[in-house]
Amino acid sequence: MTQFCVDTTVRRAVRLGFDVLLVSDGHMTADSGGLTFEQIVAHHNALLNGFDAGSHTVRVVPHEQVI
Repeated sequence: MTQFCVDTTVRRAVRLGFDVLLVSDGHMTADSGGLTFEQIVAHHNALLNGFDAGSHTVRVVPHEQVI
């Protein structure tokens, strides 16, 4: 689930010294806390894009830019 596993894994990877490429349309969750899954995914994509820990960062891109 985006708000748990994906968020934690991305943040931890950056903290451990990795640059992260998160595929914006490659993770999913379920409706939760009054928010739709689309809102949750969009929020985390926006929140994590550009997240950094020193010199290591997160880039969020759609799958078309990865292939």
